Amino acid sequence: KVGSRGAGTAQYLVGAEPLRYSILFENVETATAPAQEVIITDQLDGSKVDFDTFSLGAISFGDKTVVPPPGLSQYSTSVDLRPAQDLLVLLRAGLDKTTGVVTWRLTSVDPETLQFPEDPLAGFLPPNVNPPEGDGSVLFTVQPKVVGTPICNQARIVFDTNDPIDTPQWCNTIDA
Repeated sequence: KVGSRGAGTAQYLVGAEPLRYSILFENVETATAPAQEVIITDQLDGSKVDFDTFSLGAISFGDKTVVPPPGLSQYSTSVDLRPAQDLLVLLRAGLDKTTGVVTWRLTSVDPETLQFPEDPLAGFLPPNVNPPEGDGSVLFTVQPKVVGTPICNQARIVFDTNDPIDTPQWCNTIDA
């Protein structure tokens, strides 16, 4: 996870600019199968950021990029991988303003049944033998509420049924 580049070790930012975050993920080259589902969650602190200013950004995997319309805090669509693969990727992303949890869910489905593919080797994100085929990322922005207090943020990524992977924490401090 990376965020807005600021000045100094505290990553100082001017208070008027939004915080910009990118969460990067990869199905490593040594993975034994393509990922069928990737779930990314990010807990935002409502005392430090304004949920009403949250905006989803680009969602990418392999050579595919989906860009939600500006200003949306909820978005869903599908990406058709045919004819290269007989799969659809269902994308759902959104901020739960009650809890502050942002969730992105990218799910491989059979185009006929809209269920997980029966073939365990059929997934949208292959092992990253030939980058960027196994790379992905999600982006978002949100406006800070506080000045002088560090705003730290970390995400969690789950590939299929594997254990969660926590991203490095990213911190910025807003300077008025």
